[in-house]
Amino acid sequence: MKKYPWSQKALRAMIATAVAFTPAVAIGGQATHVEAAQDELSEKITRLVTIYNNLDADGVAVYNKAATALNGLSDSDWEYVVGSTVKQNIDQKAGTGKSVEIAKALAAIVYSANGTTLESQIRSFQTNYSDEFDVVFGSSVTVDKFITFFTEAEKAVWSHLDEAISLASNPTEEAYKNFVRKIRNEVETKNPSLATLDADLRNGMGAGLDDLFSMKTRLDEKLSLTSEEKTSLKTTLIAAIVKTGNPYSSGGGGSTGGGGGSTGGGPVVTLPPTTGAENGKVSVGQDAVTTKEQTNDKGQKEKVTEVKVEKIADIVNLVSAQNKEIALGVGTLGANEVAKAEVPAKLFADVAAKETKAVVNVQTDRASYKLPVVEIQAKLAEVAQKLGSSTDNVKIAIEITKVNPPQGISAVSDAVEFHIVATANGKSEVITRFTQYVERELKGSKVFIPHRSVAVRVDANGKLVSVPTVFNGDQATVKSLTNSTYVVVENNKTFADVDGGKTWAEAYIEALASKYIIKGKTEQTFAPKENMTRAQFAVLLVRALGLPSESYDKRFKDVKGTEWFNENGELAAAVKYGIVQGKGNGLFAPNAPVTRAEAAVMFKRALELSFLNYDQTQLNTAKKVTDFKDAAQIQAWAKDGVEKMYQAGIFTGRENNRFVPGGYMTRAEIAKALAEFLTSAKLMNKVQ
Repeated sequence: MKKYPWSQKALRAMIATAVAFTPAVAIGGQATHVEAAQDELSEKITRLVTIYNNLDADGVAVYNKAATALNGLSDSDWEYVVGSTVKQNIDQKAGTGKSVEIAKALAAIVYSANGTTLESQIRSFQTNYSDEFDVVFGSSVTVDKFITFFTEAEKAVWSHLDEAISLASNPTEEAYKNFVRKIRNEVETKNPSLATLDADLRNGMGAGLDDLFSMKTRLDEKLSLTSEEKTSLKTTLIAAIVKTGNPYSSGGGGSTGGGGGSTGGGPVVTLPPTTGAENGKVSVGQDAVTTKEQTNDKGQKEKVTEVKVEKIADIVNLVSAQNKEIALGVGTLGANEVAKAEVPAKLFADVAAKETKAVVNVQTDRASYKLPVVEIQAKLAEVAQKLGSSTDNVKIAIEITKVNPPQGISAVSDAVEFHIVATANGKSEVITRFTQYVERELKGSKVFIPHRSVAVRVDANGKLVSVPTVFNGDQATVKSLTNSTYVVVENNKTFADVDGGKTWAEAYIEALASKYIIKGKTEQTFAPKENMTRAQFAVLLVRALGLPSESYDKRFKDVKGTEWFNENGELAAAVKYGIVQGKGNGLFAPNAPVTRAEAAVMFKRALELSFLNYDQTQLNTAKKVTDFKDAAQIQAWAKDGVEKMYQAGIFTGRENNRFVPGGYMTRAEIAKALAEFLTSAKLMNKVQ
């Protein structure tokens, strides 16, 4: 069966193998050990059954197609799959034809998509082939050893889940092998007793863990699965695994790992009985709220959760540097329903006075909204004045609404509208923009493919605008400076002059194009070797950062403001946020090629935007601009930018350790640098 990259073979086919050892292998000669092993294996089987039952319908269809195709393979096909070395070793020890017979039985389990019959299939395999495995491996490969190995391996895979997902969505044989070696090395380092398992397998049947990949590749080849079907097998199983949950996390479920996403055991949808603090957050309980249902003026059902004024002090007292998140569950999110939190503005003000980094996290089962308290606190006086009220009487309504996604997109999450309204004295004031990234989390309809997916902001006119998004399993963390409707879309964009290794920057170009950040010269061509212009680069940075559009102030003599690069206020946004400052003499020179020095400075200005909150500890300060042989040619205005980008690993030198500050940057070079910048700033998953 296919899992996320590691479990594609090991945690699936080899678990089945491990089960087969159980009745025949005497572990230390003590029956109690065998019984304990059986109990642990039963737990593993139960987990596999649960995972299988979480497969989606499309994936099940592909699994069933593969299972049917197994019946059409000839003995010579199976001999090809098993390989001559394994066939010879097993047949000599267990009997002629046993290698193919066992392979067929294992394959039937591997491609099963029926959780109901899975356990009986494994148990039958156990009964039918226990003697053969005893003959092949003897006592060197024990059940206890397998149990420990698979448990530790799955733990390791969960800690590298983001990498596993990326591998599953863009698979190559060598990448899989490298990933398994990485996992195996980690397991063996932490558990020296497992260091001989691969060698024991190889001694017994002539193949180790790495060789299983080659067998599976040969089997897929004989099944004539399309590349899309092979990918579907992997991503479908990954989705089922993530849905089933991580049994090794402290919270007992949900996804973990790098690259952003949720932590702390998932959203608080159902309020706990009482308010309390633990694991980094303050969970608002039923004792601190009132709930009601009502219909708004749009005819939508609103489920309202209102925080009691008299409970504000209790909540504030629980906030600390260790517990900075105030979790407020507002229930499940139904179609065209509004999940609404009504919070006294005083809560934001009082919490901000105590802990400036605190957030109020309004949570549903499909989406959540992390609102920094300082964003409301900073706007409170102005809003109260407009409402003709004191700040203590202002109420902040945070609304999360499931809406219909735009037409013509491949949506892989719900489309969700986020809305904030301040009310008092029968008046209301909408809050739409922020001075820092405000995070929303969207739950996917499947495990996201990071390099093909992005959250988009749906503007009032229906235009889709890319916003920074980090993926972790089926969780998307969206970072935006404005409120709007957001949805995660999956896109697979390439160009004729990029696809198939036509440029060294293919992976970077395709990832950024799929995220609606970078565009081609035409729909079919990218022109990777052409120089990037100053206007093109400014627009790329604005798109990549998800900056809202701005009005052009006509500051540049050579820019009217109606050009393509300011069609949606992009250049004006780059100016407002200080990314571009012009060439001097009132000129911007939009069509001039961007130099390496200019690009470095623009990247540096973007890196220093306060809302990026860039982790400066990532910089390798041992690197200095003077490392370049042509450092004297780097002008004073560019030295700091060049050095920062060099330290961040975004820029390196060219030939002969020269930076070449006046050299032009190609569109391919900019694509790689931009992707590395976004990854370094934790605004995008790493391009594998």
